[in-house]
Amino acid sequence: MGEFLNAAQITKARKRQGRLVVQPCDGLPFLLEEGMTCHVVPPSLDVPRTVVLREAVEGEDCIVSFEGVDDYSQLVEYVGRYLLVARADIDESLLPEPAPEVEGFAVRDAEFGDLGEVVDVLENAFQATLVVEGERGQVLIPLVDEFVEDVDPDAGVIYTRVPSGLVED
Repeated sequence: MGEFLNAAQITKARKRQGRLVVQPCDGLPFLLEEGMTCHVVPPSLDVPRTVVLREAVEGEDCIVSFEGVDDYSQLVEYVGRYLLVARADIDESLLPEPAPEVEGFAVRDAEFGDLGEVVDVLENAFQATLVVEGERGQVLIPLVDEFVEDVDPDAGVIYTRVPSGLVED
């Protein structure tokens, strides 16, 4: 597991309140807390890259504000960016169970059949990606519900439904 978690995406700035609306990412619950240090990605030259949460409120709209950032023109610069938090700052009981180790698993697609074997899992702040080697060459499959239908750990098989653009015919 990585050192940082992609905790939230900033979706909107609230001009009158000096706050930002955020949405939890990657199927995670709302993890942000007052006083927490967050890293903003991708970074911008116009606003701080590392911020401390002055406020973090979970609700219909999840709201945050940053210490020292009140100007609306600065807040707007954060919209569309992500907040990374150190895994060490998170209560592990709030996190979902880690995915099973899948290197060596066979990958079978609903349309393309046997795609090969998982040789690596690339992890980044946004999502994990399966690296599959087989007769069709290397196939990179984002590890998201839209593409992965089921994982059978006992049989060592991942069942997928990938779009045709990911697989060479």
